[in-house]
Amino acid sequence: MIRYPDDKYRDMFVGDNEIYTFHQSERKIAVFSKTGVFKRDISHSDYSFPYDPGTPQGTSYITSNKDGELYVWTWGGSHPSIYKITDTSQEFLGTITAGVSAANRDSFWYVGKRAYIWDSIIRGVPGEYYTNFSVYGRSVSGNAVSLGSICEELFVRAGLSPDEYDVSEGTDLVDGYVIPNPMSTRASITSVTSAYNYELIETDFQIKLKKRDPTPIGAPISDVINFVEIERRQDVELSRMINITYANKRKNYDAGIQSAIRVDSNAESTKGYQFALSLTDSKAKQIAERFLFSEWNERVEFKFSLSSEYMGLQPADTVTISYKGDLFDVRITKIDYTSAGQLNCEGSLENQTVYESDAIGSDTGESIQEVIQYGITNLELLDIPMLDNSLDKEGVYIAASGYLSGWTGCNIDKSTDGETTYNSVGSIIDSTIIGLATSRLSDGTSTIIDSVNSVIISVNSPLYDISTEVLFNSGNYVLLGDEILQFMNSQDNGDGTYTLSNLLRGRRGTEWAMSTHLIGDRFVFLDTNMIFDTSASLNAYSYYKATTFGFFIEDSEAETITPEIRCLKPLAPARVYGIRDINNNLTIYWMRRSRDVTGYMKTLQLFEESESYEIDVITGSGRTLTSTSESVVYTSTDQTSDGLTLGEPIELNIYQISGIVGRGYASQEIV
Repeated sequence: MIRYPDDKYRDMFVGDNEIYTFHQSERKIAVFSKTGVFKRDISHSDYSFPYDPGTPQGTSYITSNKDGELYVWTWGGSHPSIYKITDTSQEFLGTITAGVSAANRDSFWYVGKRAYIWDSIIRGVPGEYYTNFSVYGRSVSGNAVSLGSICEELFVRAGLSPDEYDVSEGTDLVDGYVIPNPMSTRASITSVTSAYNYELIETDFQIKLKKRDPTPIGAPISDVINFVEIERRQDVELSRMINITYANKRKNYDAGIQSAIRVDSNAESTKGYQFALSLTDSKAKQIAERFLFSEWNERVEFKFSLSSEYMGLQPADTVTISYKGDLFDVRITKIDYTSAGQLNCEGSLENQTVYESDAIGSDTGESIQEVIQYGITNLELLDIPMLDNSLDKEGVYIAASGYLSGWTGCNIDKSTDGETTYNSVGSIIDSTIIGLATSRLSDGTSTIIDSVNSVIISVNSPLYDISTEVLFNSGNYVLLGDEILQFMNSQDNGDGTYTLSNLLRGRRGTEWAMSTHLIGDRFVFLDTNMIFDTSASLNAYSYYKATTFGFFIEDSEAETITPEIRCLKPLAPARVYGIRDINNNLTIYWMRRSRDVTGYMKTLQLFEESESYEIDVITGSGRTLTSTSESVVYTSTDQTSDGLTLGEPIELNIYQISGIVGRGYASQEIV
């Protein structure tokens, strides 16, 4: 029988060879043999378990894992903590921040890196978490470290002494960081500092970790010398989208992707950044937004000089420059010190709002060990009118979605040699809403909201109502068959179908397709998840394959297309009418339409190399007239020659001409 010297031993654990008990007030572990003989105390001066002896929270529990390592669960203050114990040391592992009551926990186990707690209040249902600890699915704080300590360790590895660097400003906490492959010290440090708005600068013979601060230092500087703008990059040189790849904290550190996109520009490029950092979805989303906004804000760069009065400035400082009546917030990126005492500076525009983001990332969920069915990809090749002025070139749009919920994206490959070889076109990560019509949409009007007709759609994702204001600002843009339209209302029929009504018809010049609908028409939500293949050529028969991530391309079925390159096809002219003079010469007038995607109340760009038209006279023996302006004269002599009776109505087809694809859509009129 084990006899305790007092009543303060609160918990006992029976190991393979020894018995361990925890002494509450003295914070030590007494070790006994299995016959009850005292052997030793595990205690030393560094023990600092939190403990409040005046409350029941002061009790503690002790356990061991299969390797014989000891762990203590102890409650002090507001949260329980977990420690790993040896004969000479203790290691703090984590604080459980939520989910366990103070006086009602009854048992504690620690297996691997998972903590199991039995709490009678919660009826004894153990929980587990794969990142440090958890109770009933609630997170437990781990050992996040400061960014400065990471940089310090890397500096030490590089052979620097403490007086050669200063990391005191690096107070941001980092949940996890790994050096994924061999790289220089500077590259490994930059890969983490850039995510947290830090710069490495050299000052006072030290490498200093400096936090970016967009708040200008001091009063505006008015005595600047030679303040000039040295570069202003064009929109097309900048990124339209930024993708951030990171170690997803909630998914066993599997790779996650968050994106930020700028839709109101002519930029085309997409940039990707890979961080070997443990981040939450929202933190990664906020970094993506900051990178995108910073790139656009910093496209304006300056060069200027300051007197020795400003010798205290350093790179990464922000100053306000007063120049010719204007104020510029400039973040200094470079300083050269001249022998005359001047500071020759370079910098870029700074803006406080760039650093302010409360974006919520796409929720990628927690890692759950289960079989995921990715499934094959549903591919749609869209030869449709241009949706973005930045894509005024030959090409086709490509949309994709999965048939199963586990679908995470696909690779798009193309063959132009009869499937002998395939070349990559790109990848699609986010699913587009794709479906089909289960009823036929009747012909309608394209000049007002069509409140008469409706159509039933079967889709793989919910559809939602929008307001009239959102409708007229390009909301709910979809492709049905060959017609682009918008819908205001979508009634959920409860069977996976929706009834769409209050429609804007014939968008982007597709009024010609309003009468062509059939049951089974494809339905595609026109969103930014699509990609645009600029390698597509007019009338070039091509094969495309969409291969789900993780699948082999050989397992994918090919889809084919012979594109008319409708994105470059001029729209049908409008408002056609004719006026005859006293000699029966007929002047035909029309109004040019443009592929320009700019909205209303704005002069439309031509979007063609030159303005030209062809007018087919259908009545009589036929004739084709040409024009370089929005009118043409069909003389009475030509009318008679074509077998027409002067004054009778004439049927016409009017086309605007593209230098690449030829005739556009026809405006069919009788004048």
